[in-house]
Amino acid sequence: MSSIQWKFEREVPVFADTEILVIGGGPAGNAAALALDSHETPATIDISELQRRLRSEDVVLDLPR
Repeated sequence: MSSIQWKFEREVPVFADTEILVIGGGPAGNAAALALDSHETPATIDISELQRRLRSEDVVLDLPR
């Protein structure tokens, strides 16, 4: 049986020290931003506020049945 091994080595420059870094957006990015704004963790944010923010950006949260 053969195996493939990968080894990656690359230095990535550090531009800033951050407490939270969000790459991308959408619901996860909004949750991270809300957590930062409210000094909470994403697990403890106000879900209704997150839903309000998402709806204001035309994110579909509920599909018609």
